[in-house]
Amino acid sequence: MTFEGTEPQAVWIGVDPGGRNKFGVAALSADGAMEAERFSCARQAVGWVADLNVAVRGVGVDAPLWWSSGESGARHADRWLREGYPEARNSVMLINSIFGGVLIQGFLFAAELRQRFPDLPVTEAHPKLLMHARKQEFEELAGDFGLMVKSKLVHETNDDRRDAVIAALAAREGFSGNWTHDLADLRPLCGEQAAPDRALSPVSYWWFE
Repeated sequence: MTFEGTEPQAVWIGVDPGGRNKFGVAALSADGAMEAERFSCARQAVGWVADLNVAVRGVGVDAPLWWSSGESGARHADRWLREGYPEARNSVMLINSIFGGVLIQGFLFAAELRQRFPDLPVTEAHPKLLMHARKQEFEELAGDFGLMVKSKLVHETNDDRRDAVIAALAAREGFSGNWTHDLADLRPLCGEQAAPDRALSPVSYWWFE
C-alpha cells in the first residue's frame, strides 16, 4: 500500500461514480502518491477509504452535488462551462440526462464519507472536461501536478479510476488554495437548492481558471 506509516497520512479522495464495476475511487497525497480502485457502489468505495488509515482532507466527486429546478435541470455552473468550452459542451450533461447510478451514488458517497469525517470539504469535479480545457492527456496533466502515475491509469483512457484520480486532484488543488475559482458561487439565491437548504451544504466546484 502507498499510504503506510504510524500516523495517518493526509489525502484527498476522488470518485467517478457509476454502476456495477464502474465506480472508480482514488486517494491522492500532497506529494502525488496515489491509490485507485474500482467498485460497484458507493458503500463499497466508502469502506475502501475507511480501511486506508488516512486523514481525509477533502473529496472530489465527478457528479452533480446540487440540483436545479429549472428547465432540463440546467445549473448556472453547467451553463458557464458549456459556454466556455463550446466544442465540448455535450460532455457537460444536464441533470435530467444523467444516469441514476452516477447522480445518486455520487451524492450518497459524499454524504456517507462526511458521516465518517465530519466537516469534510466536498467539491464537484469534471475530469474529462478538465483535460479538454487544459488541452492535455492524462499523463501530461499528471506530470504538471506532480502525480506518481501508475501505468495502468495512463493507457486505459476510459478508466473510472483515472477520472477518480483527477477528481481527487481537483479537491487537492481547490482545498489547498491553488485553485480559487469556485463555480458553486454562480448559484442563484433560489432554484438551485441554495445553502442552507442543500443536504450536502457546503459544496464547492473548484475550477482551474
